[in-house]
Amino acid sequence: PLAAYCYGIENDLINWSTFLVDSPLPAGVADENEWPANYNNKYTGKSYPVYTFLAESYNTGSAQLCNMFGVENVFNFAKNTMKLDLDPETDMTYAAVGVGATGSGPSLVNLTNAYMPFGNGFRSFPCKSHQRLHAFRKRRCMAQSTHRKKNR
Repeated sequence: PLAAYCYGIENDLINWSTFLVDSPLPAGVADENEWPANYNNKYTGKSYPVYTFLAESYNTGSAQLCNMFGVENVFNFAKNTMKLDLDPETDMTYAAVGVGATGSGPSLVNLTNAYMPFGNGFRSFPCKSHQRLHAFRKRRCMAQSTHRKKNR
């Protein structure tokens, strides 16, 4: 869902204090019904700055931004600028780029790389992680931690 906000900020279309209304897109825009639902299935109908939509995880803000900027623009930004592993066949939709409901979806490492600049002075470095722990290491560590000598 961050892609729509990033696209808007990067292109000077919104900033952290831009106001949006917590309400769904009308029926027929992204879905046959009003869409999307917030996590609590409620809408306040009130205006809030962008940072509130992010802090409160309101889905309506990112959906509205996708509608304003165009799903294809947000998708291309997410794929080409944020380097998210998205499939143009299944992920160029309001659901995928608006609220993160992708087909197969980016891996955790790919998401970490995309989000890294926000907590790193807007710099990005390749993410490194341990993806597999061998069983013998785990047993050895468990044995060490459970067989410590008691101090008397």
